[in-house]
Amino acid sequence: MRIEAAGANTPFEFARLPSPRISTITLSGTSSTSISSITVSSLQILSVTIAASTDPAVLATNIAASINACTFIKTGTCGIVGYSAVAAAGRVTISAPGAVTTTPAVTKSGSMSVSTTAFARPSTNLAPGENLLTVITSTTMAYPKTGARSDCAADPCTYAEEMTNYANWWAYYRTRMQAMKTATSLSFEPINSSFRVGYMTINNNTTTDFQNIDVFNAAQKKAWYDKLFSAVPNLNTPLRVALSNAGRLYAGRLNETSFNGVDVVDPVQFYCQPNVTILSTDGYWNEGAGFKWDGSTAVGDQDGPTTGEVRPQLDGGGFQEQKATEQMKKSTTQAMAATGPRQKRTSPLQTRTRTGHLQELTGPLQAKAYVLQQRVTQVRKRTSSDGGLTWTAFGDVASCSPVTGQVDCVTLARGSAADTPSCTYVVGGTTVTGGGTDSEVQLGSDLYRCRFLHGGRIDRFALHRDSRPQMSARLERLGHRHRKLHQLGNRGMPSRPRPLDRLGRLRQL
Repeated sequence: MRIEAAGANTPFEFARLPSPRISTITLSGTSSTSISSITVSSLQILSVTIAASTDPAVLATNIAASINACTFIKTGTCGIVGYSAVAAAGRVTISAPGAVTTTPAVTKSGSMSVSTTAFARPSTNLAPGENLLTVITSTTMAYPKTGARSDCAADPCTYAEEMTNYANWWAYYRTRMQAMKTATSLSFEPINSSFRVGYMTINNNTTTDFQNIDVFNAAQKKAWYDKLFSAVPNLNTPLRVALSNAGRLYAGRLNETSFNGVDVVDPVQFYCQPNVTILSTDGYWNEGAGFKWDGSTAVGDQDGPTTGEVRPQLDGGGFQEQKATEQMKKSTTQAMAATGPRQKRTSPLQTRTRTGHLQELTGPLQAKAYVLQQRVTQVRKRTSSDGGLTWTAFGDVASCSPVTGQVDCVTLARGSAADTPSCTYVVGGTTVTGGGTDSEVQLGSDLYRCRFLHGGRIDRFALHRDSRPQMSARLERLGHRHRKLHQLGNRGMPSRPRPLDRLGRLRQL
């Protein structure tokens, strides 16, 4: 694990886990001395009495061996398991199995000097937490129960309960990847078909680490969990690239492409639908800045200052002001303000149409046409008759299926939209003709993309008020309908365009 120094990107290396608490016993002198007992919190940690010696190094080596004999099993005179020791020259370093803070008590015979220190964390290890060791042996029937454990029926836990707890840890939490898969599967278990869920990884280590977002029904759940449990860890930690890919996925920039070996389906169904990305990782980001929606501009530092910031807060690059967001807010305010007068001008129309006088509607009516456009994707094909040693030149085809060593296919980038009198799409076999109708078309396939371009020509018509009651009533209903459409538009509600684009003014005869 890499920990960054404050104010700079200087890495310091620390142990991944907190170090056990240690105590030292230092021996010095040349007098013949033996050690009969070493206790911690009144519990014996020596398995045998240490024979007398005049050499501190020999005495230290024998003490360490006696302690280590009881690390995993009680033997000899040991009253507890879990302690371990190493010897160097005339010093013994003892590691405790728990958060022990007492000082070992040494009983000796002889005048050799013996000094001890209390159990404590070494100053060179700053990792949080405690390193706890529980030794499970068939000869120990009771184990201390912590307050957070719920798998033990009582305190202390039994040998069977402790063994079950260990087996669960080994099967589901022993590695970071096992812990991540277990925690994720448990967290998503209550998610039902009211949600749409997908899946992707940051490194695509299986070559197909992507599941399109879809309703979380039984079939999608199985496919999703299959992807999760088949994931394997490897390579670097490109977190910024992963979040960039998620954003471009929601923006529709990955539609009709292959991502992580899977064809992408548009995840967005509705306008303004909420979308969420959950990113889980075991470390800080490295490798790659990620791209904005255009796929070529680096994301840069979106939320940090220009200097003095470190990972993970530092995105990389210089600070960028979000001017585009502010401009969008201003333009929305102006649009809402502009709708006010348009609502007020409809009041005279409602009042005058209720009089008994003959009236005439002289304002021009407008109808908006739509231009039909088409975008074509070009598919090309070449063949080989000698297993891929030589190939023919690429030629245009309607479709192509690759065959290793025989058929090679390539799809050129889709061209820009161009006006066309008709547009045919493959799926469904439907042909769309004529651009002068008020319609909405959503077509798509690997070969064609058709659309109506809003904002074509405008034709004007004249509409006159008839003195006959039936015609007057029809015109009043038409005006009321037009005002209702404008009011819905002013409230921000979506509505399809109508042939009557604007109602003319009403003039008193």
